[in-house]
Amino acid sequence: MAPKKGKTEPEPEKKLSRGDVDELIDDGVALLDTRDWAPALAKLEAAAEALETYEEHMVLSRLCAKIGQCQLELRDVNGALQTFEKQLSSATEEKDKAIRKEGQASSYANLAHAQAMLGKDNEALEALEKSDGLLKDAPTQQARNASLAGVINFRKGDIQKALVCHQKDLELSNALVKNEDAHPLITLRAKHNCALCLCRQGKFRPARQEFDGCAKLLDESTVVPEDADGLFRGASPSTVQARALYH
Repeated sequence: MAPKKGKTEPEPEKKLSRGDVDELIDDGVALLDTRDWAPALAKLEAAAEALETYEEHMVLSRLCAKIGQCQLELRDVNGALQTFEKQLSSATEEKDKAIRKEGQASSYANLAHAQAMLGKDNEALEALEKSDGLLKDAPTQQARNASLAGVINFRKGDIQKALVCHQKDLELSNALVKNEDAHPLITLRAKHNCALCLCRQGKFRPARQEFDGCAKLLDESTVVPEDADGLFRGASPSTVQARALYH
């Protein structure tokens, strides 16, 4: 009688080459650009899992930012929060100080966004402060941070603090437009939010001026496809104007 063969051990999974990882990332980013969130998420998560073995901390951190974006679009806010925490952890491992600060600033801003969506307003404001503290010359990110801080303070009932934040957003956005570093519509978000704060304070004349400024911007501005991606993440040209008001 022939001896029984023992159970064969499963072969270890083959490690993906660095080129394979890059291909997964490229495929995921292409799907992200066309707003195919679920398949993009699958590609990017597979890339992130494989990238863990390569100890490329900043690449992984930036990849986590894209994964979190997909999760937010798919309404998995808790999942996005965990991903942004991993983004921060990976960025903190980076040895280059300047790159590390950039990654940490982005991570804190993303954490604040997810926390705000979960109603964790105080934590979100704290994360925005940390992000701003790490930023040196990043007016676009600083404007977004100010906008989110304004939205949170408005929700908390501190209208004056919210107005100050939105005015900072407007100042930074106007400077970007003046330097031709951004499309004029980038100021629409701040002007609209300033108007809302002024209305809540009973300052209807200056609020009307801001609303009129919004209408003028919309009447005079045109959006072409290459502008849309730079203005508001994932927005198509047909929706970018509407999303501008609530970004």
